[in-house]
Amino acid sequence: ARSQAAAVAVQGRIYVIGGTDGQREYNTCEYFDAGRARWSSCRPMSIARGGLGLAQVGANLYAIGGGVTSNYIPFNEKYDVMADRWQPFEIPVSRAGVWKNTAVASLATEFYVVGGSTGVEARGETYVYEVLTNKSFLPSLQNSTP
Repeated sequence: ARSQAAAVAVQGRIYVIGGTDGQREYNTCEYFDAGRARWSSCRPMSIARGGLGLAQVGANLYAIGGGVTSNYIPFNEKYDVMADRWQPFEIPVSRAGVWKNTAVASLATEFYVVGGSTGVEARGETYVYEVLTNKSFLPSLQNSTP
């Protein structure tokens, strides 16, 4: 049993990440496969996070903040669903530390993080993270028939 976990749906699976049991935070990564009606584990995050936000862009999940029982979260984490791998990514300098209970909204190429709390005060900032900033355009080949 746990609370303050985060969840998103990707490719027919519901991923549930992190959370707390009130005593400690967890770094767990689990998913429910709706087609098979069963739970499975995935690679855990590198640090435990409760009260985190979770974004999904493409086949990647983005764990934002956390820090229900811990005092300092130095980075966010990105999970590659296909490779089953977490890697760190930057956190805004002004939000390093305890940044929990944010509102997170995902779009096709970016996600927004709104508000949250430091544990002492509510925050009013909005951040946008552009995921797909490098784009390539390839020429379109067409068949020409006489």
